[in-house]
Amino acid sequence: MIPLHVAYCYWDGRSDYDNDQRAGEEDWSIRGRLRAPLAKKTGNWRTDMLELAVWGIEDDAEGRRALIAELDKIVESE
Repeated sequence: MIPLHVAYCYWDGRSDYDNDQRAGEEDWSIRGRLRAPLAKKTGNWRTDMLELAVWGIEDDAEGRRALIAELDKIVESE
């Protein structure tokens, strides 16, 4: 079995929160994201997600360093 290290960042692209506290109170879990449309929280709702993966690295710390290195490559190329 080949180890797989995955990192992801999920964020709400809305800019219509009253304040930072309201944004912090949002349920960012998968369950919360599935409940949002049911609660009619659709409006101008937009989300973004970045996901990176590296494989074949046994050590978690080394996997994290490899993920960061890949992210650096992406950011530098932009």
